[in-house]
Amino acid sequence: MNLSLAGTPICGPFDVMIAPRFVGLCGTDIQIYRGAIHGAANVLGHEGVGVVTEVGSEVNDWFLGDAVAFNPVNPVVQNDALGRSFDGLFQERILVGNAGSNDWLINRIPINLLTPVGALIAPVSAAIYSSELAAVQHNRGKAVVVGDGPMALLNSVILRLSGFESVLLIHGDSGRGNWAVQNGYFDQGDVISRRGDVVGNVIERMSGELADVAIICTPGE
Repeated sequence: MNLSLAGTPICGPFDVMIAPRFVGLCGTDIQIYRGAIHGAANVLGHEGVGVVTEVGSEVNDWFLGDAVAFNPVNPVVQNDALGRSFDGLFQERILVGNAGSNDWLINRIPINLLTPVGALIAPVSAAIYSSELAAVQHNRGKAVVVGDGPMALLNSVILRLSGFESVLLIHGDSGRGNWAVQNGYFDQGDVISRRGDVVGNVIERMSGELADVAIICTPGE
């Protein structure tokens, strides 16, 4: 990476410079900050969207003003992770060096997705992938989602949209279970507290049957 005297990255002939517009605070960011997960990066943030502000003279696939979403993890090298193994999106500018070789990191998106909702592209993609894996194994039967954070709620919604017969949410103490019911995402009977006889309550809600799929969306620690 080329740096100016002030430490600001300089866009070289093969590089692309991007200004992050909206960045989400992920559970992984919080775990790294708390020390529950080791991270080599000095800057957190891996869920977000931005706009291209500089394009190197040898780059032909990107243009000024292009809207981009960031892919948090290199699909080939899993330890190559934005905001964990190298600096993330909570900064004014992020340099994508050798953009042709690092094309996994940024994806072009419609300009109208440069919104706070656009920052959800990465977690929504992960939830869609979870539902597809679950469908391959169990043909969209009965599912249980453990957790009540944003990822759990996204997984629950997408499982139902993808055709799962029933989806139960096992919630913790955050109050999001009640929020999900009050806002119409779940019926009261489909939200089960982690306190008490969780297994018995799940089996009872499923009329004596076991769940086909369980998706765990709880903190790593």
